[in-house]
Amino acid sequence: MNLRTNPEVRKMPISWTEGKSLHIPLTFLGAIGEEALLHAIDSGQMAASLFQPFWVKVSGISYFYRSKTGHGSTIFIDISDPEKILKNIHKNLTSYLSEAEFSPATRFNPYIVVGELERSKKEHEQKEYLYELSQIEVSGIEPILIDKIDVVEMTNQDFINPKFAVVRSFQLGSN
Repeated sequence: MNLRTNPEVRKMPISWTEGKSLHIPLTFLGAIGEEALLHAIDSGQMAASLFQPFWVKVSGISYFYRSKTGHGSTIFIDISDPEKILKNIHKNLTSYLSEAEFSPATRFNPYIVVGELERSKKEHEQKEYLYELSQIEVSGIEPILIDKIDVVEMTNQDFINPKFAVVRSFQLGSN
């Protein structure tokens, strides 16, 4: 399945996330200083060392609906993690981060942001597009290998098409 080439999707005003910016966010720390960044890097390394590489599957298409902001609605792909490995990585990462007085979210649902549906002046049109997207069957997508944790920073302030740079990368299962 290629969402971008689906005939129903092609008619929709969607800004797609660039391939190199696709990722599963484990937590978001916001704007942080150099010392906090070093602790985030250490936390990522400690969490990565506890887990071996594993596979996840795509389980559906969802969205974050926005009607009143300047941005459109975010389109994302849900990740199936039946063994809860991502959830456990998140739990360990959150524990390490809280030692440095971070307050990362404790609720975690794995997803990959794939695009942004432009906000429409006709609210019903945007809702119809989002409903159509959520009904698309996600089949034929190969499982995704999760083999590393990247500590990334957002390099622009464009939430419609964000750009990220990897600060440090840690292979799962390595010290």
